[in-house]
Amino acid sequence: MPPLPPQLHVTALRACGHHAGNGMRHGAHRKTMLALAELGLVEERTRIGQREPRWFLTAKGRDLLEQIGPGDAGD
Repeated sequence: MPPLPPQLHVTALRACGHHAGNGMRHGAHRKTMLALAELGLVEERTRIGQREPRWFLTAKGRDLLEQIGPGDAGD
């Protein structure tokens, strides 16, 4: 398993995983999500019918989340 990102990054990654269908709102965990994007774990996308971009896990992010576990929704 690759080294884990800091705990705040893990929490934000898990939060993004819990919002996988519609994406996580763009303002949530802003600085942390930008860092995760630089690592290739999340990406910004705008879905049809949405005005604002949202954060979505990339394949790399889903793989890492599968390895570390989704945690609880409140994590």
